[in-house]
Amino acid sequence: MDPSELPEEVLTEAQRVAQRTRLSLSETIQESYGLGLAIYRERLNRDSHTSPKVFNVFQISFATGLPIEEVGWRCIELGLPILLEQLCVEPLAGLQPLTEEESGRCFEAPHPEFDAVAAHCASLLVPIPKYESLGHF
Repeated sequence: MDPSELPEEVLTEAQRVAQRTRLSLSETIQESYGLGLAIYRERLNRDSHTSPKVFNVFQISFATGLPIEEVGWRCIELGLPILLEQLCVEPLAGLQPLTEEESGRCFEAPHPEFDAVAAHCASLLVPIPKYESLGHF
């Protein structure tokens, strides 16, 4: 689907998702369209009133009474949040630092099982490589 054919709000959201997932705009639209189509298909096929079962855009259009073009837009719109969740390059963005109480529970009190694991890891002959040395930074 050509991005210029999308409604402005869907295009804006697709551009935002493309930027956050580091996909091209056309890849973002194509992937979200596929995800949205799957959602539509699942919802309609779960409905006992839908007969025959739907598998493609034309059947969804017929079952819902929406024009094919609008079904396409809605598929993209439905798929964008899922695509963002699956491919977001900022998976830790929503994490908050530990409170003082949580930090105390985690690091101040001894934990025999963890201490045993830490001692075992420290005794290993082959050192575990540092994260920086793996080429991630």
